[in-house]
Amino acid sequence: MSLMDDRELFVKNIIKDKDSRILEIGPLNRPIVLKSEYKNSLYCDIRSTEEIKKLYAGNEYLEKTGISIDINSIVEVDYVLNKSYQNTFSHMEKFDYVVASHVLEHMQDIIGFFQDISGIMKPGGKLCIIYPDKRYCFDHFRESASFRDAYDVFTRGRTETARMVLDFFSMSVNENNPVFYWKGKNLKEIIPLNNFDQSIKNYKRALNGEKLDDVHYWPFTDRSFLLFMYNCIRAKLIPFTCSQFIPTKENTQQFFVELVHDRSVMEDNLPELRKLQNLIASIPEDYYNSENIRKDKTISQLNKKISDLISQNEQHKSLISALTLQISDLEKANTDLKKANNELTNQNTELINANKELSNQNNALINTNKELTVQHSALLDMIHEFTIKNASMEDKAAELTRELELIRQEKNYIIKKLEDVQNQLKTALSTLDEIYNSKAWKATKTVRLMLDSIKRIFKIKQKHHYYH
Repeated sequence: MSLMDDRELFVKNIIKDKDSRILEIGPLNRPIVLKSEYKNSLYCDIRSTEEIKKLYAGNEYLEKTGISIDINSIVEVDYVLNKSYQNTFSHMEKFDYVVASHVLEHMQDIIGFFQDISGIMKPGGKLCIIYPDKRYCFDHFRESASFRDAYDVFTRGRTETARMVLDFFSMSVNENNPVFYWKGKNLKEIIPLNNFDQSIKNYKRALNGEKLDDVHYWPFTDRSFLLFMYNCIRAKLIPFTCSQFIPTKENTQQFFVELVHDRSVMEDNLPELRKLQNLIASIPEDYYNSENIRKDKTISQLNKKISDLISQNEQHKSLISALTLQISDLEKANTDLKKANNELTNQNTELINANKELSNQNNALINTNKELTVQHSALLDMIHEFTIKNASMEDKAAELTRELELIRQEKNYIIKKLEDVQNQLKTALSTLDEIYNSKAWKATKTVRLMLDSIKRIFKIKQKHHYYH
């Protein structure tokens, strides 16, 4: 991935809303925030577009660092800084994002810059910083910047940057390829050998208050920049917290910082300081090249192997201890098993004897079973014969049942006829009573006697029927 791609990717991952208000400082010829993509973006510089083109047509900075810029690629600047950012944009709505790529190192008063820029940012607004790591650019041999120097400039004025000017012009080199520094070879060949005459002249110019073109006042490493931020927040000088930090990657020369405008940190800075402490502790110190990375990887791998071996050794010790206990338990169990085996042998002998006795009993049972089989066969024959007789008796019982039913039917018929005769007799008796009470009764005495005889006959028959 190219330098441009790294910068664009970093900013695009932060700025999701294309309608946000964005200010890019010092875009020069490589703006990250393209106006064709972000319609509410503005460019600001300390010089007008014409002044920038004139400056980069040729100056001491370009000669010193070996940097070359096509002036036709320089973008148009929307606003020229007027004293301060707050003064320049006092009439405008505040910004959601501010982007500064390879800019802050040129600020004479870097602490003052953070205070100034916070005044044009919305609460929660983000400052996207892309910063050159001194170890992998023309600042390689320079002394690292510090909070001490930055605070001195902040409190005593910009003429205090003269020593940084001296360091820049005396120790910067004409080599800006990060891969060269990452390889870490032939570095001695580019150590500055030139005399100090011009550097002293520039130092004196700075002491007199003159601002020299494009000086790197603040050569930081990724780690020393974090230390600088840590002390600024510790001193409650800047209203920012760090939401993202990407250290310098191999074969590149820049690190990335995302800061959030948050004035609450000016009151309670401890949570932010603890977060920065962890970040600082995670970054290697001093010069770090590709060979160091390979060595660190090898050492890390060896340390991991050692750690794994130690862990395995501890596991083996634990396993041996566990196996020793298991062996002891097994030996005890073996003794118990031998004892149990002897008991089982004795029990087996007893069982053999018992088995012989059971075998004899079994033979006797077999003989008894044979006898029972013969008896069972005889019983089956008897049952068969009884079944045949039972069937015959069932047939006779069925026939008797039918005859009994016929007798019952005949009895019912006789009873019905007898009831009819009784009804007729009642009628006749009623008639006789009428006759008996009539005047002719005496005249019919003979007939009456005959009827009495008939009544006696019927009464006898009725009694006979009742008892049957």
